Amino acid sequence: MAHDLKAANHMISQRPQPVPGYMPEFHLLLLWLVSFLAFVIWLRKEMDFVDSLVFSGVYILCLPIISPKTTPRFLACLGGVICGLIAGLQLIDLCFDIVILQDRSFSDGVDTISSRRVAFMYYHTVINASHVNAALLGIIVISFLGSFVGLGRCDPKTRATWIAMGSLMAVGTGGYLVSVVTRYVGIRSSKTYDPLLFEGWGYVLIARIVLYASITLSLPFLFSLQRGDAVANCNSAFHDKTK
Repeated sequence: MAHDLKAANHMISQRPQPVPGYMPEFHLLLLWLVSFLAFVIWLRKEMDFVDSLVFSGVYILCLPIISPKTTPRFLACLGGVICGLIAGLQLIDLCFDIVILQDRSFSDGVDTISSRRVAFMYYHTVINASHVNAALLGIIVISFLGSFVGLGRCDPKTRATWIAMGSLMAVGTGGYLVSVVTRYVGIRSSKTYDPLLFEGWGYVLIARIVLYASITLSLPFLFSLQRGDAVANCNSAFHDKTK
């Protein structure tokens, strides 16, 4: 009896999975559209023609993340890459956080420049670079939409893991958007250096630390989703919904 059940389960597991359709779930399309409009309303005064092209292009390129063919396994693996990119980018910016708070001066052998002025030149250059903005927007959009995709296509056993990981990242990225990105927008639109742009920069450092903490705490959940059993449950539940 046990042997027959085992053989039947093996046959079921080997059965070809149904091919998902081409249209994603309605709520995912709605999230994609609402987030697009929200960013446009927020940044409309800061974007020029090139920025608008980059912004629209990134959002269109991110559409496959909500495709019915995007599985939780793919998202779990992609999450590791995104966490690595975030950690690396923040590590570079952390250098400028420290010198701003230390209020150090730098010399190039000709002039002495304050740390805030050095930071302004760095941030103003980086934030106005189209390829950097495209990469950052891509990370934000993929992380946001991917969380909902993974959550909606998992079975109840793994859904709790997705909720825990998503909650941790929501705290980290939410604080980063409020405390850091809003300041970056001000620096980006400023035509001349103003030391007041860096007042209260300690909150930026705190936001980065919280982001690092949220990434670190979410890694065990991310790794568990990448393991075979959890991924199999997610993929099975996802394909069952497409029947």
